[in-house]
Amino acid sequence: MSDEATASPPQAINRWVGIVGLFIAPTTVITSVCYYFGYISTRKYLSYFGIDSNAVGYTSSDYVLKSVSVLFAPILVLLLGSAAMLWGIAYIRRLAAQDRGTRVIRAAGWTAIVVGAALTLRGAVGVIRPQAELIHSTLLTPLALGVGPVALVIGFWLLSTLGARRAPEPFTNARRVSLIAAGAVIVMALFWLTNIFATAYGESQAKSTAGKLWLKETGVTLYTDERLGAP
Repeated sequence: MSDEATASPPQAINRWVGIVGLFIAPTTVITSVCYYFGYISTRKYLSYFGIDSNAVGYTSSDYVLKSVSVLFAPILVLLLGSAAMLWGIAYIRRLAAQDRGTRVIRAAGWTAIVVGAALTLRGAVGVIRPQAELIHSTLLTPLALGVGPVALVIGFWLLSTLGARRAPEPFTNARRVSLIAAGAVIVMALFWLTNIFATAYGESQAKSTAGKLWLKETGVTLYTDERLGAP
């Protein structure tokens, strides 16, 4: 008999719930993210003309569709950056395996650690005590929180690559927790940066529409019982 037939009803239900959750959970998260950024961009676009987005009557599907143009540029930058990082990792591993450029790799690793620590500290100060910032900028704090942990991870990875003459050791609990924390900070920073981009994108689209408003062919229908004195 098959496993589904021999399994008890609670085990079978839990198994199917887990399988369905693998597909439903990512779809729900992606839809929620698209809805949020579509809403932020559209709200900024309409508020430029003094219109409340809640009075327009857009549906959730409308906001999700409007997010496509907003998220295109951030996703493209993220994909290109990920591809460049993967190519760089492969090249550095080849150099380390051939004992070439060890000084450069070690210097780059320590530089990345110092820069990453400084940027992470700057981002933490911008979140905890924004009044203590020496340079006030909307982009600086989320950018520092995004680039800082990435530089730290790259720096420690470069230093560990130099000693990787044997099979890689399994991640310890401290390393695993550190990677999870760094990944969480990077994701939050990317969300923050995308939020800023969506707001700026909505305002830019509104300014573009306002500049071409009088060039568009429009028609107005007026229903009234009063005499307007039109020729």
